[in-house]
Amino acid sequence: ILAGWAISLAMGPEAYAGYMAVMGGPLGKLVLLGLTAAIFYHTANGIRHLVWDAGLGFDPKFSDLTAIVVIAFTV
Repeated sequence: ILAGWAISLAMGPEAYAGYMAVMGGPLGKLVLLGLTAAIFYHTANGIRHLVWDAGLGFDPKFSDLTAIVVIAFTV
């Protein structure tokens, strides 16, 4: 997305306007929403794994709870 933005910016005002129209449309917003959800999920699950690396959270109930927290954080 960033590379496409930079390329369209370098190609001139018409290309930039076209790129911004695509990214501002429904498909572009859907892609950006998916990317944002992926970043939030990856961040929350990374914190969960850091807790596991510390040797904590292996109890099945706690593990299930943290899985629910990760999904809730993503939403």
